[in-house]
Amino acid sequence: MLPTRRKRQRICDEMGFSLHFMDKAAAGLRKYPDRYPNAVIRSGHVTVFDVEMFLDWLKYREALEVGAPVPDFKREAYQ
Repeated sequence: MLPTRRKRQRICDEMGFSLHFMDKAAAGLRKYPDRYPNAVIRSGHVTVFDVEMFLDWLKYREALEVGAPVPDFKREAYQ
């Protein structure tokens, strides 16, 4: 399955998140490169997110922060 990618602004528009929160999400996704490889692609003023990885991070971010066990990332669960 191919990842679904969206520009940061489009995710904000579609889901109601602020740009500030999306910056926090980008930092959060980068903290776990083994779980979320290439989740955020940034080039100049353009930032693109892998939507499935973003949703997985959103769901498990608190557990990841404290080191609690979380299920493996499964892209098909979010498509």
